[in-house]
Amino acid sequence: MKVVLACGDPAAVNAAQKLLGELMLRKHEGTLLMRASERDVGQEVQSAHVLWSGFATDPDIGGRIERMAISAAHRYNVPIMRYADTHLVYHRPHEDDSMRDIDALAVIGPSDKKGAARLYKESVRIFVSGNPMHEMYYFPEKDRETVRAELGVGAQTLIVSPGTKFPQQNIALWGGLGSALIGLPDRKFYFVLSRHPGDDGDETYDRLIEQLNSIPHITARLITRNELSGPQLLIGADLVVSFLSELGIGAAIRRIPNIEFWPSVLQERKQVLIGDKAWEPIEQGLAALVASDDPQYLRIEILRYLKETNERLMMLTRQRLIYGDAQPRPGYAVATMADVMEQIAHQ
Repeated sequence: MKVVLACGDPAAVNAAQKLLGELMLRKHEGTLLMRASERDVGQEVQSAHVLWSGFATDPDIGGRIERMAISAAHRYNVPIMRYADTHLVYHRPHEDDSMRDIDALAVIGPSDKKGAARLYKESVRIFVSGNPMHEMYYFPEKDRETVRAELGVGAQTLIVSPGTKFPQQNIALWGGLGSALIGLPDRKFYFVLSRHPGDDGDETYDRLIEQLNSIPHITARLITRNELSGPQLLIGADLVVSFLSELGIGAAIRRIPNIEFWPSVLQERKQVLIGDKAWEPIEQGLAALVASDDPQYLRIEILRYLKETNERLMMLTRQRLIYGDAQPRPGYAVATMADVMEQIAHQ
């Protein structure tokens, strides 16, 4: 069986690379397309038994390769599986109806399966695979003490904040969080700005980090995935402050309080990403929401979830109820997707 995997977003590419490994173990052929001409995409898809595709955030950056591949699959009658790597992305606002003309859809949880069923034809096989990258939260490579020692964190409160792909949004996210921490001089903070792999801001953050490090009770550090990945950082964290990030899901799995921080710039971005839909971790009580440009509101929530408050206890209880203590077996997500691929390839 030959499978073509077409995707442009880092999250989907990471999952695709793990899926390629599973396909190779099963003696199947896999080709990953991240950038290619329409002609080359057509040639690859024409000879495939199954096309696998993600749900790109941006219609031009990652979305172009997905549109070309799905269009070719329609043209050559190749079965299509799509993979929604996080909550509510099983249909992007920028996609037209043709992108839902598929054979199978992999989602990360039961509620997404239920929501997707309202948008897709009954003939589409919608199944829960989970996200292969979430397995890192269940099976961490390093323990909490090791991660904190590598960072040089002592008795400080470690706050991890995953960034987006876009520097302007990150300045709003991290600048607002920094302003909130400045107003909490009674605690010592180690503030990790976890850079998104798709962010090419380079020197954009130098001034912000310099300003934060001039505050006596704050240590700020920009970290790339080459130094420590988001899941590794999470193991040592006391609090996560995020924006629609998968790290927020990891926080729930690891029982770490999470605050979704949406200043106005990010509220606009949320409309682009998921429209008017609610962000499920907030709806489920797995994360608190601060939708404001005023850092005082974020400051209040930071203290609320660092102290032994009822709100903190309720959040940790909800995390335990929803994600439980059971761990999926390693490789479950890609094995489940490969199983369904084998089935739709021979329909």
